[in-house]
Amino acid sequence: MSQRKPEPMAEFFDVRAEGYDEHMKRSVESFETFYAAVADGVGTTDQPMDVLDLGAGTGLQIEGILERSPKARITAIDLSEEMLSRLRAKYASRIDEDGERSQIRLVLGSFLDLDLGRTAYDRAVSVMALHHWFPDVKGDLYRRIFSALRPGGLFVHGDYVVDAEESRRMEALYHEAMASSDANEETLHHLDIPLTLDKELELLDQAGFDEVRVQFQTESAVVYIARKAG
Repeated sequence: MSQRKPEPMAEFFDVRAEGYDEHMKRSVESFETFYAAVADGVGTTDQPMDVLDLGAGTGLQIEGILERSPKARITAIDLSEEMLSRLRAKYASRIDEDGERSQIRLVLGSFLDLDLGRTAYDRAVSVMALHHWFPDVKGDLYRRIFSALRPGGLFVHGDYVVDAEESRRMEALYHEAMASSDANEETLHHLDIPLTLDKELELLDQAGFDEVRVQFQTESAVVYIARKAG
């Protein structure tokens, strides 16, 4: 991963929504196994289950979740209108725009700002969406996810990870890219700042999760499951 000129986050993904699925299939190592590991982490059940999807994008992870848990009710949050438009087209039969009977509820906005609720979900999921923030921001988000989960709930996270040296290098590139541009620090920008797995585990522990296990891992990405005590 390398940094490019900072672009506002929503605009970045709006422009790239067309062709996003193909891009992910090329860029995510062991793509099919990775996404299967996310769905396996969410679990298999024929009972209703409330799932919070943070940074849902075009819904690449949703197909596997619904195959295993066909009665899952999914709240899909994303700040890109174009990404959600493609998600809506994929799962049109499961979306009631009036909301009452919708199996998938679409929410346009940033999960950093939205109220995620308290003890509202059985599962929280985020896939390839959280490697754009520093530890303090992610730590706060993890605490909010913890609060949003019901007792015994799981947070299933799939994302890029790097070693400590690469993490420091990417952080330096981030600062360099922001300093050399006219980017407003108050606006979310698309720049990569992946953390080490150890740092992720530390943040989850600080957020209150009592158990974390790695579901799947390659050299560049990991799927882990964090549990909130029941």
